[in-house]
Formats: sequence, C-alpha cells, structure tokens
Amino acid sequence: MPESLTFDDAATIKAGAEAAWKALCTEGELPARQTVLLHAAAGGVGQFAVQLAKSKGATVIATASTSNLDFVKSLGTDHSETTVMRSG
Repeated sequence: MPESLTFDDAATIKAGAEAAWKALCTEGELPARQTVLLHAAAGGVGQFAVQLAKSKGATVIATASTSNLDFVKSLGTDHSETTVMRSG
C-alpha cells in the first residue's frame, strides 16, 4: 500500500471495485466486445468499471466533468465526453 494512502481510504477501494464487478460481470453479464456507456467514469465505481469493461474487450464511451476528462482518457476509454451538471 502506498504511504500516501490511509487505511481508511484503502478500505474504500474494495467497495468501488466490487460494485463495478457486480454491475458489469455478475448482474450485468457483459458479453465480450460490446459497447458500454459509463457515466461518471472518474468516480470510485466508474474508474473500475472502465478497466473491467476494457478487459472484456468492450468499446467504452465515458462521461466525466471537464476537470476529470484527462484522467478518464488515461484509463483507456475509446470515447470520452464532458458532462455539465446544472442545478435548479
């Protein structure tokens, strides 16, 4: 475990990975080489979902905020778009 990561933060990583696994592999039964749209791909679940989908050969289309778009692209998405959230 990296020294910069606290035990509390490290403990939360499993939750995101497990949720992505369940959504794509267990419940979702993602077939190989499909196209997947992942919203909030920079989030705790989204970043794992991108990597899991890519490992199954999926084409990944992802959304993220402007500030997270480069990070999402670095995960290997095939197409990444910015989403704008508005309140009210």
